Amino acid sequence: MAIDIVTISESQFADLLARGEGHFLDFKAKEVSPGKLTKALSAFANADGGELFIGVLNSGAFPARRWVGFENAEAANGHIQTFEQFFPLGSYFKYQFLKSDRLPDLLLHCEILKTPDIRTASDGVIYLRRGAQNLPQATEMQISRLRFAGESSGRLPQWRCLKLANVRNARVRDGRWHEGGSHKTTQKCVTGIDLDVNIHVRKLR
Repeated sequence: MAIDIVTISESQFADLLARGEGHFLDFKAKEVSPGKLTKALSAFANADGGELFIGVLNSGAFPARRWVGFENAEAANGHIQTFEQFFPLGSYFKYQFLKSDRLPDLLLHCEILKTPDIRTASDGVIYLRRGAQNLPQATEMQISRLRFAGESSGRLPQWRCLKLANVRNARVRDGRWHEGGSHKTTQKCVTGIDLDVNIHVRKLR
């Protein structure tokens, strides 16, 4: 399937650069490795989504010096393959090429949406976009925060016992009750239980 090629002006490109890298925007040189590319995809997908422009240098005296794209669409096949492997169902992302009448080559622009499940980079690490950084999420608490609003499609740590000794500033909040999709086995964190709100587990007691 042919990828759309959209023309932008040099001034539009300058405006894009002026926005700078941030929570929703990242620039990558065309030489970026597939592994590093999946870190950015994981970070955006696990946060609030964002835009990725490939073929843009991190520095340059003038905007035109930072436009160093692909000679043709076929030259970006490796990057496109990385996108399609990361999003195998073809959802939660879309991409297009950008061209300029005054600048050579093509830029690859990818828009990533927030996914309902946690996405892992090719190095097996979960990343989260914060500001202009792709931060690894390795601790039990970090992963639990990500899973609270979604589900996991990969082999991630299962729900763990909550370590109350590490909880700070806990407070009651309004809203619906949150629970997992299955409660068919008893938990082993607490030995003395007066009431279990999970009705499926009550029958096992």
